[in-house]
Amino acid sequence: MQSPKVGSKNQCGEEGQTNTQNHAEDTKIMSYARAFCSWWNPNRIMALFTVVIAGVATIQACIYSSQLNEMRIDQRAWLGVKFVPTQPAVDSPFTWPLIITNTGKTPAKNIRAMVIIRYLPVESPIDLRTIEEMRAAGIKQTDTTPLWMRFETGVLFPNDPTTVSQFTYAQGAANKPQKDIWDSTLQDRYAKGQLYIEMNGRFDYDDAAGNPHWTQICNIATSPGQVIPLETSKACVANNNIDDNK
Repeated sequence: MQSPKVGSKNQCGEEGQTNTQNHAEDTKIMSYARAFCSWWNPNRIMALFTVVIAGVATIQACIYSSQLNEMRIDQRAWLGVKFVPTQPAVDSPFTWPLIITNTGKTPAKNIRAMVIIRYLPVESPIDLRTIEEMRAAGIKQTDTTPLWMRFETGVLFPNDPTTVSQFTYAQGAANKPQKDIWDSTLQDRYAKGQLYIEMNGRFDYDDAAGNPHWTQICNIATSPGQVIPLETSKACVANNNIDDNK
């Protein structure tokens, strides 16, 4: 009689164990499949598609809104103010011409501006108050009288520059406007760097859709070769600004 082969017995045992494991895995997969099928019904499919469509619509709305804002910015009126280089003429009215241009693509409407010009000792800081604020605080006789002028016009069409040069009036005695004459004494002090000229103001206007906008300006003039304190220059530069309205 022959004894059993040990190797054959072990092989059969391994095959049986493998079949049991495979059956367990198949059972687990089927369990997952049945659970997935029970969850994945038409209502849930429609709900998922609705969420996806809503998400896509939201993204498209954001893109459209961004494009619309960019179009508004590109098409709206933009009011720019250019300072004309100037040196005061002796025995002539003190003035400083400006060129106002609508650099946008649609008209600017209801333009209103208040601009102030004055000459100040070089050691004096720049005064960026409005004429109303100056009047409310009281202008001392020792102060340089600010020259001011209101500018108003109904419409400025694109790329049609308008020169404004009549900012030459001061509030004199009995509240009567009077011109300030740039005399030889002022010219001598200006040439020596003892005086500087500053202009500041604000232009308010509406675009074609009626949205309000504004441009704020400041500039300083000195005699050729003369300088002003750095802080005075920084304050003027910081005053130049525009609105953020679309």
